[in-house]
Amino acid sequence: MVSSVEQTSATFDLVDPVETGLTWQVMVSTDNRQLFYATASHVEQGYHLERLQCLLPLFGIQVDQWPQQLACGEDYQFIYQLMFAGPTLGLRTGRELLLKLAQEAYCHCLVVRQEQAKPARRNKDTISLSPILVEASVAKLNQLTKQRVKVWQELRHWIPSPFSRLRVDPSRLSDLVDFWQGADPTQPIHKLELTQITRWGRLLQEGSTVYRLAANAGLAPTVAAQSLVALMQAGWVELGQPSSPTAETAVATICCIDDSKAVAQSISDILTPEGYRVVSLQDPLKALAYLEDYQPDLVLLDILMPELNGYELCRMIRQNHVIRAIPIAFLTGKDGLFDKLRAKLLGVKDYMTKPIEPTELHECVKRLLAQSRCP
Repeated sequence: MVSSVEQTSATFDLVDPVETGLTWQVMVSTDNRQLFYATASHVEQGYHLERLQCLLPLFGIQVDQWPQQLACGEDYQFIYQLMFAGPTLGLRTGRELLLKLAQEAYCHCLVVRQEQAKPARRNKDTISLSPILVEASVAKLNQLTKQRVKVWQELRHWIPSPFSRLRVDPSRLSDLVDFWQGADPTQPIHKLELTQITRWGRLLQEGSTVYRLAANAGLAPTVAAQSLVALMQAGWVELGQPSSPTAETAVATICCIDDSKAVAQSISDILTPEGYRVVSLQDPLKALAYLEDYQPDLVLLDILMPELNGYELCRMIRQNHVIRAIPIAFLTGKDGLFDKLRAKLLGVKDYMTKPIEPTELHECVKRLLAQSRCP
């Protein structure tokens, strides 16, 4: 079935005439009646991952371990691998998820297609779909996405796509909050709470995509974009120049290794709203393999754990040439001078005593990430 479908399919590129550097890609049957998949192509590094991190939670899928990056077309294979990685996804749920992702991308294909003077460009290299799990009627998809296409057509004057980067002048952050407080309650911007608009302000200082801002607030990209348009119309937010996330602005991955689910959840609750990606591991014996595979930006490590304590795990990390440079901070209930000295001798960069204060954790993470990014 796979080979026969691929032999009767065609892949088309739709270059966005407004969003510089963005191409949407769609794979359909040669008679254009069936859609096999659609995705974004030729976007900046890191943006494929931001798209999935926004959309998957909206579709009810939580991912514990994200890859560092996703290249063009790897979103399909990533979902396929999730089907066999644990109990979260089965074949049926996985296919439904791929269809939703394809439908979201297909919507933007239609928006771009209606603005193009030339026919879509056929790509001789087909999207890598192995196996092919999605086969949807193009006619039905046209009807299902009709309203969403209309919304994005209206948004295009301000925000070309959910990959658009928006920014705010740091000196106008207080104005941003003032505008939110005085805005008409019927405006989409009031779907945000004060804490969310404050977090948006910090992300907008860096320059963030609509996908990233939507994920931070738990909103659909269309709803987030409508809220952002209100801020743009008021002059508080502007469209930034397209550029890839740099070392300073890219989403940092924080790995918390603690056998306590409560502590891990607390760390995630503190750091995730600030735009960090938090991965929690309860089993220290599996930590080395994860660290080697994904190489997070920072490790928060508990000391007292069964089978393998934090000191021993830290020593193993420091002896591994692949991951020895990852900064480590201890989270522990042990506050003795000897414990702190032992941690320092192992190369631990910081030492925080439980219960962790949010302000202390924020400062620690920010400082260690800044130090690790210095040449």
